Amino acid sequence: MIDLLDGRGGGDRRAAGSAQLSLCENWKSSENIKNPIKILTFSGYAFAAAAATGHTVVQTGKSFSEKKLEIAVGDSITFKNDDEVKHNILIKDIDFNSGVLAPGSESTATFATAGRYKLRCGIHPKMKVVVQ
Repeated sequence: MIDLLDGRGGGDRRAAGSAQLSLCENWKSSENIKNPIKILTFSGYAFAAAAATGHTVVQTGKSFSEKKLEIAVGDSITFKNDDEVKHNILIKDIDFNSGVLAPGSESTATFATAGRYKLRCGIHPKMKVVVQ
């Protein structure tokens, strides 16, 4: 339980409510649920947020396994180079540069804000993915 300051400049005055962050324990008993839910309660109101998800995009044959990918805020994408040549992932909108990815290596980008992102290979400009 966390006591919250009332925000009226009262120093040590406390708000009437309190907040508590807890992890829904039901997911532990079921292997079918992959994303645990965090629940924040404040003065009897509950707010829930799903845990972030990891996605994988494979590079092979000088192309990406996905042309378009839908993700949620906080999700990450791991780019795995299963090709015989080097690649370089560039995402201008979030200032991401994977550096040179040798065959067999991988790099991960996390998307902290909603939006539409254009990804490309810095070595092979025809390799593109749209993420939203």
